This record gives sequence, C-alpha cells and structure tokens, in this order.
Amino acid sequence: MRSPKEMRLESAMKLLERLNLTQDQLDDLEAYLSGEKGEEVLAGLPYKNLSLSQQRDTSVFSSFFKHGMMEEAGRLFHILFAIGGISCSSLLPQGMAGGNGLAYLWKLPIDQAKAGAVYAADISSYLFRMSRGITPFMKLMNYDADAVKQAFLFADHPQSIKNIPASSMHSCSSAKLTLLASYFLIKYPNAGELLLKEEDTSLMQQYESILIQNIDNIYEPHNMPASALQEIRQAIQRGQVNDNILKLAQRKCKINTYALNLLGSTALLNFALSDVLRSFVKVCFAISLPEMFTIAAAITDGFWMDIRKKGGDYDEFFDIDSESLILQAAARELNDVLKTQFRKNKSVFLDALEKANAHDSSVMMNILRQEDKFLFLRQKKNGNKERDKLIDMIADKNPVIGEVKKYLRGETEVSSLYPYENQIYTKFCYGSNLPQIKNLLESYAKNYSDQSFYDRAIVYYFLKGSTYFFYWVLLVNTNLNIQKARRIYTAFDAEHLDAAHQLKFYAAMYQYLYNEKHKELLKQVSIEVFCKYLTVNREEILSAFREADVLGRVLAVEVLSKNTKENKAEIFSFSQDSSKLVKDALYKVLSEQRDWDAEVLALLTSKKASERELAVRILAKWDAQAYQPELLTALEKEKNGKVRTLLLDILNTDAGQSGSVVTLQDLVKTLHKGGKKRSLAWAYDTPFSTVHKKNTDISGEPTAADEDYLQAILLSYASMTTCGINKDAAALAAELDEVELALYVNELFDKWLALGAEAKKRWVLYAASIHGGTDIIKKLQHQINEWPKHSRGAIAADAVQALALNPKSEALLIVDGISRKFKFRQVKTAAGEALKFAADQLGITTEELADRIVPDLGFDEKMERHFDYGERMFTVTITPALEVEVFDENGKKLKNLPAPGKKDDPEKSAKAYTAFKEMKKQMKTTVTSQRMRLELALSTERQWVCEAWKKLFVENPIMHQFAIGLIWGVYEDKKLIQTFRYMEDGSFNTEDEEEFDLPENDLQKIGLIHPVELSEESIEAWKTQLEDYEITQPIEQLSRPVYHMTEEEAGEKSMERFGGCILNDLSLHGKMQNMGWYRGQAEDAGIFDYYYREDKEQGLRAELNFSGSYVGGQNEDITVFNVKFNKKIGELPERYFSEIVMQTAKAVASSQERNELWKDLQ
Repeated sequence: MRSPKEMRLESAMKLLERLNLTQDQLDDLEAYLSGEKGEEVLAGLPYKNLSLSQQRDTSVFSSFFKHGMMEEAGRLFHILFAIGGISCSSLLPQGMAGGNGLAYLWKLPIDQAKAGAVYAADISSYLFRMSRGITPFMKLMNYDADAVKQAFLFADHPQSIKNIPASSMHSCSSAKLTLLASYFLIKYPNAGELLLKEEDTSLMQQYESILIQNIDNIYEPHNMPASALQEIRQAIQRGQVNDNILKLAQRKCKINTYALNLLGSTALLNFALSDVLRSFVKVCFAISLPEMFTIAAAITDGFWMDIRKKGGDYDEFFDIDSESLILQAAARELNDVLKTQFRKNKSVFLDALEKANAHDSSVMMNILRQEDKFLFLRQKKNGNKERDKLIDMIADKNPVIGEVKKYLRGETEVSSLYPYENQIYTKFCYGSNLPQIKNLLESYAKNYSDQSFYDRAIVYYFLKGSTYFFYWVLLVNTNLNIQKARRIYTAFDAEHLDAAHQLKFYAAMYQYLYNEKHKELLKQVSIEVFCKYLTVNREEILSAFREADVLGRVLAVEVLSKNTKENKAEIFSFSQDSSKLVKDALYKVLSEQRDWDAEVLALLTSKKASERELAVRILAKWDAQAYQPELLTALEKEKNGKVRTLLLDILNTDAGQSGSVVTLQDLVKTLHKGGKKRSLAWAYDTPFSTVHKKNTDISGEPTAADEDYLQAILLSYASMTTCGINKDAAALAAELDEVELALYVNELFDKWLALGAEAKKRWVLYAASIHGGTDIIKKLQHQINEWPKHSRGAIAADAVQALALNPKSEALLIVDGISRKFKFRQVKTAAGEALKFAADQLGITTEELADRIVPDLGFDEKMERHFDYGERMFTVTITPALEVEVFDENGKKLKNLPAPGKKDDPEKSAKAYTAFKEMKKQMKTTVTSQRMRLELALSTERQWVCEAWKKLFVENPIMHQFAIGLIWGVYEDKKLIQTFRYMEDGSFNTEDEEEFDLPENDLQKIGLIHPVELSEESIEAWKTQLEDYEITQPIEQLSRPVYHMTEEEAGEKSMERFGGCILNDLSLHGKMQNMGWYRGQAEDAGIFDYYYREDKEQGLRAELNFSGSYVGGQNEDITVFNVKFNKKIGELPERYFSEIVMQTAKAVASSQERNELWKDLQ
C-alpha cells in the first residue's frame, strides 16, 4: 500500500507530465524529487512560459508545504524554476503559513535570490500586490541590495505584462522593474540627497531602457500615433520633456491602467536618481493625473518621496499645474499637501476652492481655518455657494428635485414635502458615499455656522428612508452616541417635523440597529424626547401614538408610563391593541400599578378576549390567591379557549374539576367557537382511526367519540401561545380510550410531517407527544436527529421539549441523552432546558432528575421479571453483562421468550409477549443512555451522597448490574480516601477483598474512581479481582489510558503533544462530534479552525485548534496545532487533563504523518 508521501510525489509527477517533457527528463526529475539525483538533472530543461499554462495547479506544492515536506517542496520549486524561470510563480499557491503572497518561499531550502525573483514576478502581476508588496519584499530580502541584484539576474526569462500584446511580451519584464526599483530604494534610501554611484550606471540604464521601450504599452493599441510615441520617447531619453510633449502625452485616448501603474510607480520610486526617470514620471502624470495620484498614494508610503509629505512639491518635481494638484490632494484629503500649496500658492488655492466640489471644498475650508483665520472668515460669506454644491450632491436624481432643493435652501417648510413622500423615499438607500456625505454636512455646518441647513438635510435623509445614513450619524467608535441621537430629534423639532413622522424614524432605526445595547440607548433617548413633547403638545402626540405602527405604539406605552398618574386613561386605551409586543409592554406597565386593581378587574369582564387575558395575567402576577374568587367567577363564564386555559393553569384546576357548571360538551362548543375548526382542515383531507370513549352505551358497547370532540382536543393545543400541557385537552382526553387516542395523534403527526412539518403548526408536536404513547417516542427521536441536518434546528428544539412532556420515562431518558451529547448545539440546549424546567419543578438538580428517571423495566430486587402466559410462566433475569436470559417454569434456560401457543391464554400471552418485546427495546435505550451517563460521571468527577448512591445503584436493578462491574471510591473534599467494589451478593469489599462499610455521613461521597488516581499496583489488584469473578467492565475504567501533565506543560495554557498530526478533516469532525465536542465559530467563507468542549459545572473549557476546514468538510487533510485551556494546565484537575488528552489522542489516532513545522502554519 502506498504511503501518503508516495501519493503526493506521484501527484507532483503528474503535474510535470503535463509540461510535455520527454520520458528521460521525467525519469530524472522523479529521481531528483525523491533525493536520488542532484541538481545536474535540471540543466538543459527546455524553457516554458508557465504563466500561459492552461492548468495552473497549485495544489501539489500546497500539499507538500502543508504536510511538512519542505525538502520536496524546495526540489519542486527548483524544477519549476529551471523550466519556467520567474513564470513558475503562477504554479505556486498564495498565502501559505499564514503569510501574504509567496512570503513562505523563505521557509524553503532554496536560493534567496531565486525566491526574490519569483516573488517580484508575483507582486508585479497585479495592481494591488504591487502597491502593497514592495516594502515587505525588501524586508524579506533583508534589505540586501546585492541579493536583490542577484534576483534581477535570475529574472532573465521572458515575462509578459498583463494585458500587453504577445508581440510586446519579450521586450519587457515587470519583475525586472520591481527588482530594479527595490534595488535602488535599498541602496539609495534618501535619493534626494545622494548621487548615483558609477557601479550602478549600467543597471540604471537598463532601468531607463525598459521604461522607455514600454511607454507605448500605457496606451491601448492604435490609440496613439507611432510618430507621437517616438517624439515622447526621444524627449524622455534626452530629459527634455516640455509643455508640448506633456500636451502630446495628454491626448485623450484609452489607457492601460495596469501598465501605467507598473511603469509609473517604478519610475516614481527612484525619479531623483535619473533625469530620464523624472521625465518619465512627468509624462505619466500628464497622461492621467488622477490615476498617478492614486498610484503615488499607494506606492510611496514610507519612502522619502511619500506624497503625504512631499506631495506639496510635486508641482515643481513633475511640472504639474498647481490648481490641479490642489484639487487632487483635496479629493484624497492629503492635508499636508494642501497646507504646503496654500503657503506656496495662496491665490491659486483660493481659485481652486471656488471650483471645488462639495467634498473638496469642505476639506480645503478646514485647511483654510487652520492656516489663515482671516481668509477663513471672509470665505464663510460664500456659504450659500458651498451649500448649493452640497444640495446638488444630495438631491441628485431625486424625482422631485425641484421641491427638494427649495426645502433644502430653506425656501419652504418640511410640510411641503409630505405630498411627495412616496417619490422622495428610496427603498434601497445604502450608497457607499453616505458616510462621506455625513462628514461633509457636519463639516459645512461647522465651517459656515449653518446649523439650519444641516437640520434640513437630516430631515431630508429621513424622508428618503436612509437608515444607513443615520447609522453613521449615530455611531461614534462603534458605540451609539446619546448626544448624537438627541441632536437628530433637535433637528426634527427645529424643522417642525410632526410627531407621526418622528415616531416613524424611531421605528425604522430601532428595526435597523442590530446591537441590543444600541437599540436600548435609542429607546431611552426617544422616551426622553417624547415625554417633553407630551408636555408641550399633548393632543398631537397622543394622536400620533394612536396612529403609529407597532414599535411606535410600544414606545408610546413606555412614554406614557413615565407619568402614570396623568396618563392612566391613555395607558388603558391600549388594552384592546392586537399586537403582542404592545400587549406585553402594557402588561409590564400595569403589573407595576397595584393600586389600579379596580380598573384591571373591570377588564376581567370585558367583551374583548384580549382584555380579559391581559387582566388574568396581571392578577396572576400580583397574587392569584388574593384574587381567586374573581378568577373562579371568570372561569365559570369564560368561553374563549385561550383565556380559559390560562385561567385553569393559574388556578391549578383541571377543566373537569373547576367547580364550573360547564360540561365537557360545553367545553367542546367553546373551543369550536368562531369556526376555529377551519384551521384543522389540512388534517382531515384523509380519515382518522376511530376513537372510543371509556363509557359504554345501553347495549354495553363503547361509544365512538365524534369528530368535534376530538377536534376540540387539537384546538386546545392550537390555541396555546406557549405550547405545553393543556388542562382542557387533558380533561377531554381523560374520557377516551388511551390506546386509540394515541393512534389518533400519531396519525395527526404523520399527516403534519407529510405536509412538510410547518413550524406554525408546531403544537402538533406537543399534542402527539403528550397523548401519543410509546409509538410517538421513536418518531420524535428520529425527527430530532434528522431536522437539524436540513437547517431545521428550531423545530427540532421544539420536538425535544415536546418529547420531555411524554409521560413515559423512556422519553425523558432520551431527552437526558440528547442534553449530554448531540451534534447540534441548539437542540442539545433545548434538551437541557427541558430537563432543567422539570428538575426545578421538583426542587432538584438535573443530574438528580436523571437518576430518578432511570426505569426498573419491571424487574424486582432479585433482577427478575415474570411473564404470565396463563398456562405457562416465564422468568427473565438481567445478567452482569446487561443482557436478558429467559427461563421456563422448570428453570430451563431458553434462547428467547417463545411466541404464544394454542394452549396459552390468548389475552394474557399476547399482552405478556408484547410487554417483553417492549421491555427489550427499552432495555437497549436505557443501557445506552446510562453507559453514556457513567462515562460522563467518570470524566467529570460526579459524586453521590451515600443514600442517593444506594437508591440508584443498589435498589435499581438496571443500575445494580452496572455498579457491580465498576470500581468505586469514597471521597472527602474531592480527595480519594478508599476504593471499593459492590459485590453480586450485595456486600462491599476492598482491593484486598476485605469487607467494607459504606460511609454514613454526608461529608464523604461516592464516585467512580479514575485510574489517574491509583497506583499501578492498585490498578492491577482490581483487574485481577474482576478477572477472578469473570466480570467485564461495562465502561472503560481500569484500562482507561492515563496521561499526566509534564512540568513544562504545567505553566502553560496550551498542550502541544499532538501538534503537526495530519489527518482527514471528515475523520476529525466525526470523532470530535462523537466525543461531545462542538465545531467552532465559522469565519468568512464558512471556514472554522477549532473544536471546543465546555464543562460549565467545573468552569473549564478546552479548544482543539487546527489548520482549518470548511463547514461540512472537504475530505481534505488538515494539521492539528494544539489544545488550549482557559486555565494553566497546572491548575486543571488531573482527571480532567487526562480525559482531554485521551480524547485528543483518539481524535488523531488515524494520523500517519506529522508536520514538524506545524507552527509555521498558524
């Protein structure tokens, strides 16, 4: 079988085979790759431009690097370089080892100069790499000019410039230009002060020649006459670029942006060393001043000619018109450039200010304010002109631009725009320039002291519907600024924007903001503002409140609640509101007003069901016992199913025992009131099985329940706001045959599932689980496993909570298992919450609840259960191996419980046989669940007080059999005092086989021992004892691998024992998930790079970090890095540390390779 390394070498050879080499050459290269031959085989390989290859496969090189095959990766690089020179960059992957571009090449055993040549070719290929790559490249080359010069010599293979015609590709090398620019930058870092050394004259001539020869590539083909190009070349060569040449270069024609960037930037970086380079840069600025400004801003950062520092002198360096220079600098907010130009060319600066657009004018006014206060104040008189520039910018393309401009100029009131709201409103107002516009408005208001215009602009952007604009207004350093929020309302008020519109603003922004803290701050400010409005113009505000949308009405309730004495009537006016959000807000307010009980009691007799419901909730909040007479009276009269259910729950009364004269038939009619059965039509397209009542008719036959009666049960659940146990349904179901009703709701569940399991009808889950008996348990369990796989985690979480309400202990046992280990966190959490709710009702912990729900499956204290066939009797026992054995009346062991025979009592035998099959199913579920619980108890050091331990492990026949196969410890203050074993005869003994008495005080507790706590001698003694009694442990305990922390690890938070292990991502995912770990947070593009587990009761967390994989996996190799803890390893419990190491070891067990350089991948 081939090793992974051999397979990767084969992949490399397949890559080389595609390069059309001879078989002899391929044989030699295969030997070179494996280290059998030296670099002599590389001599004479034919040149191929690899950048033109149809299949640019970078995966082979990437695989070598990721798997730590650095020697092989270096040899593959040498092969590709020997064939394609610097064009081999196209077959090299980007961004390996956490670095940018090809920086990882310096980690390989290759020549630094060759790496430099290829790196230069790579960054020269794309505009963004070129602008960001020069400085990192020089750093990688250790600022060694000689090494860069050597790289230049290696860059001698033909290399095309992107988008350049094939006829030109051999005459120019982008890599050479990058290398020459880097060489001179390193050797002459302050070129403005130094003269070129004679030794570099030849290189400079090559530099100049490449630039001059390729100037035609800046222009798209046929756009510039050959004669004009020749004239420009000659002028540059002579260093005599005059105005005529610059005008010639400015000819309007399409240019090649890449070529201008490459040629213009590499010339600019060293223009002070050569008149030719300076002349070339002059021409480039003439060709496209905006583009060259952008290039200069990107490429010169950090160098002596940095445009941010020296740009104010670019007019002198490159014969650039000063006004044009000023406007370009303003557009890019190059403040130092503007300050220099203002000092040098004040009048030109002021002329440019007149011509500038709104943005540039704002930037220049800020410079003016700093440099010359007198001129600034004089310029402020031209505020209207600057304001009109802004109006043109923000009102552009509006369908009613004329009306908008009138308002923005202050010629009309905001009410004049109300008729045009639909035309002004823009559904998707998310322009990328909105933050800039916000800044311009603020700057204009400051510079020209024109707050009124700013206020009008704020109102206009509200009418435009630009919540994105206000997002930028409100947020300062990612936090919502309260003063900014108040200032918006001040603008609205100043412009007389009516209250109805201001409420719309609040609702729109509240919905737009996603941060809850930001929402709350906005609400606080809005409440404060509307409280003030209420004192000034009460009637307008109250009218606006009544007409507002849901969020506006919720705000209204909260505003009114700030003065309950004055606003009592207005608060109660919201009692008929249909919105749940409004009703919840009202409930919160009224619940705090105990002295309003007369008004709340009046709601209890309202004709509106929503008001009666509100009253019931409030009275229950206050004190249900104190208002019991009123609530009982309400219950007797209540016809609405939802309100009636609420009353029954509050009074803790069953529907049939409410003291009401209402019969079950009356209840059926109440639940059907309003034609509610129509909501169940989907379920009755096909018939249901018949369900009979428990009572019989005159003939003694059971009476079939009619459809309305059965539908009333379903309507009880369908009407619930919060799904759960329903007392009306329970009262109705009590009259029916339980088995037949179980079949009925199972059919309901099947129909709902067949129709797509609509979330709005999730009440079906609860009706089916509560009444569906044993059959529904498996169905729900199956769907709980399936739904999350199809992005239906929410409905699966509901199903878990519904399953917890099934009366069978087996259901709660499954929920318990899900809460401990489940693939999907949302569902696991729901299971935990369901168990916690049940445990809270009993006043115990979830673990204690889990102990209580372990079923005995009908077995007695002798581990026996009897099955009566009438004529025959069978005894079933549980073995120490947790399997069942069947014996007949004579004690003869049978293979299985026989099927009922002719002589057996038909009814008894059928019932017994069914019970046996059901018991075996439950046995399997129980054993699986408890084995998992015991694994967790061992891992997390769970301990029991003596009485609780005996109740679970001695009295319960299932757990009894678990207990006798395990070794237990007595602990005090979490320290092991004594180990013991529970014997088959009910006694206890030590490892020396002496009798042992269980502790009698609660200070000492019992738990499963972990081998990390025992000496080798103790472990062997216990193993021998179990072997002597022929007992196999039900979980891995004594033979459990033990891992101790080292001294070096103790002071660290990270464990690196498995760093570099390489394995399949799907394998790792499956193992981590099966051991209860969760996938980490996915980042951009769905990539995640860690798994974690939390042990909240111990306050511990562990993260396994690795090289990363896509969510869902790619069936690719990944590299494990380390396991990080939230505490120093020395502070971790020994057992916990050992368990984490053991789980990590299991997770990486399939790894056959290790990358010793894994830290480079981080």
